[in-house]
Amino acid sequence: MERIYQEKKNRKKLEQELMEKNETNYSRTKNKWHECPPMSVGRASPAVAAANSRLYVIGGDQINEANDFYRAQVTISHVEAYDPQIDSWIDCAPLPESRSESGAVVI
Repeated sequence: MERIYQEKKNRKKLEQELMEKNETNYSRTKNKWHECPPMSVGRASPAVAAANSRLYVIGGDQINEANDFYRAQVTISHVEAYDPQIDSWIDCAPLPESRSESGAVVI
């Protein structure tokens, strides 16, 4: 794989880690970092895997703030793939059931 991807995190509060909608990638051949376009859905704790020259971001969770005293994490089923050839995110079929803090393997 020619590129390395780095998740960018935004800490709104110390105990809450919500992933921003964008990522950065590094090209070894160019020795340069590049800001990727934003994902359509921000999330924390997704499964991530690379396959067929794309980076897949699968599920994850979001913070649902009901009021000032109560916050709940809601798992999501949204899946999208980053295609570096067109420098764009592509929406994929959603998971049949939402998942967070899971793993992804490519065989």
